[in-house]
Amino acid sequence: MPNETDFNKLTPTNIIDEKSKIYMSALDFALKENDIRNIAITGIYGAGKSSVWKMYRKSKLENNKISDLNGMKDKLKSSITVSLSKFEDLSLHDSVDFNNRVERQIINQMASQIKPQKIGLSKYRYKHNLSIWELCVKVILSISFILSIIAYLQKDIIIGLLDKKIGANLFFFFNLFMFIIPTIVFFVNLYQKNFVNISKINIKGNEIYSKNEKDDISIFDRDIREIVYLLASSNVKIVVFEDLDRYKNVEIFTKLRELNFLVNSYIETNHFSKKVSNSKNEEKIIRFIYMIEDGIFLSKERTKFFDFIMPIIPIVDSKNSDDQLRNLLKNVGRNISDKLLKNIALYIDDMRILKNIVNEYIIYSRIIPFDDLNLDSDKLFAIITIKNIFPKIFDDLQNDRGNIQRVFEKINEFRNSLKGKIQIEIQKLDERLKFINSIIEQNKFEAMALMISNEIYIREPKFTSWSELLRYWDGNKGEEFLVATYNNNKYMDYDCFVNTYVTNTKENREKLDKIPEQKENELNKLNNSKQEYQNDLLQLDVLSYKQLLDRMSADELDELFSILNNENENGEGKDYFGLIRFLLIDGLLDETYWYYKGRINKELSSTFTFNDRIYIKNLLEAKKPTPFFHVDSPKNIIFYLSDSDFSRPNILNKFIILECITQELKDKLLLIMDMIDINDLYDDLIDILATFTQSQLFSFVKILLNYEPNYIFEILGICKEADRTLIEKILISILSNENMPIETLEIFKKVIEENEAIISKMGEDNFDIMITNIVNLNVKFNTLSKSNASINRLMVIEKNQSYTLTVENVIYLTRNIDNIVNYEKMLSEIFKSDKLEHLKKYIFNNFEVFVVDYLNYYSQINGEKREFCNDEDVLDKILVSGISDINKINYIKNQTTVITKISEIDKILQNSEIINTLLDNDIVEFNIENLKCLSEGYMNSNSFLNYILRHLDNTNSCILKDNISMCDSLLQYSKSPDNIIEMVTEYKEKNSVKFFAHFSRQNVGKLIVNGVAKVDKYNIDYLLEKKYYDELVSLAILSKKEEDVLDVLMNYDLDDELIYILINSNVNEKSVMRIINSFENLKLSSIKRNKNMIIREILDNRLSDENINFIITNFAEFSLKEEFIGNLNTYDIIRDFSDEQLQGIFIDYLLKSKNIKLYDKVEIINKKIENYCDVQFIKEYISQVDEVSSIATIWQGKYPEFKDNQYKAIIAESLIKNGYAKERGDKRLMCLKNLNKISWKDR
Repeated sequence: MPNETDFNKLTPTNIIDEKSKIYMSALDFALKENDIRNIAITGIYGAGKSSVWKMYRKSKLENNKISDLNGMKDKLKSSITVSLSKFEDLSLHDSVDFNNRVERQIINQMASQIKPQKIGLSKYRYKHNLSIWELCVKVILSISFILSIIAYLQKDIIIGLLDKKIGANLFFFFNLFMFIIPTIVFFVNLYQKNFVNISKINIKGNEIYSKNEKDDISIFDRDIREIVYLLASSNVKIVVFEDLDRYKNVEIFTKLRELNFLVNSYIETNHFSKKVSNSKNEEKIIRFIYMIEDGIFLSKERTKFFDFIMPIIPIVDSKNSDDQLRNLLKNVGRNISDKLLKNIALYIDDMRILKNIVNEYIIYSRIIPFDDLNLDSDKLFAIITIKNIFPKIFDDLQNDRGNIQRVFEKINEFRNSLKGKIQIEIQKLDERLKFINSIIEQNKFEAMALMISNEIYIREPKFTSWSELLRYWDGNKGEEFLVATYNNNKYMDYDCFVNTYVTNTKENREKLDKIPEQKENELNKLNNSKQEYQNDLLQLDVLSYKQLLDRMSADELDELFSILNNENENGEGKDYFGLIRFLLIDGLLDETYWYYKGRINKELSSTFTFNDRIYIKNLLEAKKPTPFFHVDSPKNIIFYLSDSDFSRPNILNKFIILECITQELKDKLLLIMDMIDINDLYDDLIDILATFTQSQLFSFVKILLNYEPNYIFEILGICKEADRTLIEKILISILSNENMPIETLEIFKKVIEENEAIISKMGEDNFDIMITNIVNLNVKFNTLSKSNASINRLMVIEKNQSYTLTVENVIYLTRNIDNIVNYEKMLSEIFKSDKLEHLKKYIFNNFEVFVVDYLNYYSQINGEKREFCNDEDVLDKILVSGISDINKINYIKNQTTVITKISEIDKILQNSEIINTLLDNDIVEFNIENLKCLSEGYMNSNSFLNYILRHLDNTNSCILKDNISMCDSLLQYSKSPDNIIEMVTEYKEKNSVKFFAHFSRQNVGKLIVNGVAKVDKYNIDYLLEKKYYDELVSLAILSKKEEDVLDVLMNYDLDDELIYILINSNVNEKSVMRIINSFENLKLSSIKRNKNMIIREILDNRLSDENINFIITNFAEFSLKEEFIGNLNTYDIIRDFSDEQLQGIFIDYLLKSKNIKLYDKVEIINKKIENYCDVQFIKEYISQVDEVSSIATIWQGKYPEFKDNQYKAIIAESLIKNGYAKERGDKRLMCLKNLNKISWKDR
């Protein structure tokens, strides 16, 4: 509950802070100066003018520390305030009556603040209660007056009782005193109270008015003296005028200034004075303080009119009013959005209005059931804001009338206009769809054909119709055809023809423009557009005012809100109409306003409970759906709501849906389902359905099955794994319906097949119905293991084959029905079982499909490789089935059963891939019958040969004896090992085997040694290519067909290696000579020394430098020395030998040989001398030649002659020239002293 401090006063507040001190100083100055008598405190409305004055007065009066030298406290104590409010009709502002009313209020307010005793002669003084003393005096005077009259009437009696002389005088004196004193007092009071005032005399219907009545003189003008007296006679020194500026009437201010002047003049003239606190006489001055807006006077008038002007800076303006609002609302306890506060602050700059808005907001928020109805704080604040700024509009709104209500009506008219436009668009789309569907064919050209006159034709026999011709012609527009009419024949191209005979009328052109070439795409596009319009049409009924305003253009909004300009509340509020516009556009003022305008008694409702009202309110406000919000009267709510309300997204509610189901309100339920589908609220619906019982769900499903089964399909499609129970309940409800059309059930077939648990969860009463529907629908459950069904129900499913034929399902059935657990032999076990006849038939009818699944499933289980061991008949059935070879091969590779007689499954004998796989995996038994069957077509198959190689050994090699072709295949097979080739050669004829690329050199050698290698060009070429030269020579020698081999070799350019192998082999040298005759570069270094015939051939005809060097190097072992020397002489090449060649045995042999010319020998010796050969060797070389041997004696101390023989002379000259010797004076030759050896280095 709010505290008192939560509320805010609307009166001026005391504002004492540092910034306000300047105001105090300014007022101090103004009030101390005697010539300042008219003071203006200026500022906009709500700026705080009154607050500043109140703060100033209070601070001065309460602060005892301030010295009162100028009688300031006395002045402030004797101040009065005149505050007028503006509630008058503006049309009276310029009338005398209006001015009189204002002036009368001013006088009355001044008089009300002056003690009546001070202004006893004023007619404006206020009545006051008499004191006891005054009352007693008046009673005594009244009694005295009455007694005087009675005494006078009874004077004779009274005088008679008194002394006649003295008594009569005393009586008359006393009686006169008692009469005159009360009479005087009475008339004095009568005069002071102005009781005597004759304003009108009526004589026989004629009225006579007094001087002051019914004239144009204002009250101020008439009673100015009265007012001057009133102020002068009182203690008033300051008169404060508030809110006079609101009347926008400068004349009032003029009269007040004049009044101030008259009062002060009167006081000065009549010497009114007063003692102030400092005992100093001060002249009495009355000051008028005006609190006004700045704009009431023009600039010059303003400064001339007032003696002092003090401006007030506004506390609140449009820029900081939102901060003020937040400050005022900080303890309210309900959050209001910053956006709303900022936007409202743009329109309100009056602190009093802000405070009152907050005050009323606090009260309203506590009175109305705010939390119970889940009301919006922003909307309530908006309503209170309107109430404060537009009270008349608010009153009208509470009574559902006024301009805002008219705005609401206009918005609804806009809604209807939008609906009308959409309906027109839908109608256009329907016409478009109808037009397209009216076209006989789906092609533009057929429509064009219908437009061509029957009198026109083209003689083109290859086209059977106009549409066919036009379609072709459109792709070949330049081609011309002869167009014939009844009176004209003319060649035309496509464009010319179409323009002349098809689009020659406006109607035809318009039709063609509407016809798309791709009709299907256009139809889809149009249907989609139509659906979008229909959805939009449904949504329009439930769009809030805010959403509708969002759809309006700027011009439409301006036209709509122009209604507000007609609102006239005495001229007030026009500046704030933009606020209403903002609140409407922002959705803060909408169709739900009535929840915020008054108190709702939640206990007193005959139709709706409090919760019902909350639900309806939330529905109309388009708040977030609350699917499980409890409503007490769903039936009443349903009948209260219009059909359009059922299209609102937040209509979704469990209790509303249950009521629709219970009452079978299919139309309402379908409207709700339409809304759910459009707004995609299936998740919320699923949450609701999850709480339904099976019977409730059955009723819900039954209605939708009969009218909109696709909605159930959507629900099932959106359900997640967590909603599995709901899915099963829905499917049970579907399958529990008897006589349901197959077309309807077909929608759910896939979902049914994915939810096997319904087999066990279906009640016994409806199980047979479910089976009937399942059989009619041909349902195949995917995974029976998830059903947890009993054996009896499984047998029913097995009998009707209502499951997908998968290995998992078959395993589950066989294990539960017949306890079959041998998975590797499962097929054989099923085919032998008596309890699984329907399963057996199911597998036979779908053998290929099942076997594929069986193979894939059993290839590997639990990471371990499993091998099938079904019987041979199952293997045979799989091999001859229609499954792919890949799957057959997969099965072959993963099973152990062996085919004993492959000829019995002759269907696969032509399938090499299958046969090869069988052989590769040793699935065929190795026997003569199978080999014979397979050898006919697979003799050259690697798989077959490998199969033979794996199984062939010495124990069964006899199968090769009569199978030459197998032997040949094994020889040709590259993977045949040496032992197999050796085994095969035992069964081959001599000179019959050809060499193959895969043969090793060892195999080739064995074939040659065994004599089975054939001597022919192929084998010789093979050996040449492989460079098996040794084997080639062996083939020639061992086959005893040297000449045949050499004949083949003669046709090739043989390489050196083969030539030398032949030369050095045991092949007859004469035969080899045929080969080397064509070979020029024979090297003695590569020829055995015993091949004399070939060596002589080389010496005679092929003595190359290389061969000469070889002979020289190996001269000691060379057997044909003389033949070699002879050829040297013959070719005269000895002189060309180098020093390096002339060494050792060879040079000795040359110098001693008789076949060498003497001149050549001398040249050899000279070459050695010139190359500075060792002296010892030179001596030996010369000594070996008898004709010059005497020259060698010089190294024996002799001096031989050398000119007696020309050969001696040649040698001597060479020795002398090269420093070995010198010529003596006696013409003899002598050795140089101390020169026993000369080398090139010494030289």
